[in-house]
Amino acid sequence: MKNKHIYLLSQRFYLGYTLIPFIALTVKIMSLKFIESEGLVHQLFELKILICILKNRVGNLGQLL
Repeated sequence: MKNKHIYLLSQRFYLGYTLIPFIALTVKIMSLKFIESEGLVHQLFELKILICILKNRVGNLGQLL
């Protein structure tokens, strides 16, 4: 029973840890459609940072689990 509780806790942590950057990434991609071309370079840079954060978090958790 204790192992099941730890497993559920780790799953909840994993979802929160990866879901937040994923939601931010989705919102950023959706907002790209409404941006003028002047701010596009800055927006793409933020998008690249979000992708790196998400890849890093998923990779780190894969090693831990």
